[in-house]
Amino acid sequence: LHTAYRRQRQMCIRDRLISLKDEYSPEELEELSMLCTLYDCGFTADKLKNYMNCRAAGNSLRQLSLLNEQRYALLDEIHIKQKLLDKLDYIIYNIKNSK
Repeated sequence: LHTAYRRQRQMCIRDRLISLKDEYSPEELEELSMLCTLYDCGFTADKLKNYMNCRAAGNSLRQLSLLNEQRYALLDEIHIKQKLLDKLDYIIYNIKNSK
């Protein structure tokens, strides 16, 4: 349910961005789009604020650190899911070969 809610919210945000294109400059829309992307990638509100503060301060090293931290977290999630897929594939393989 959480994932479905998050996807729906992302689509609403993106639709809203498109509808606001006349109200914001291209740079502002780019920033909003980046925030949506970071949120989609799992950044919390606090982490987004931290990232934007670093960006405003020109602290690219900290920005990269935050991005890499989230990247590694996403990779960990992928690896966990891959292990689960491997287990399912093994069960499927055993069922197919038991006949």
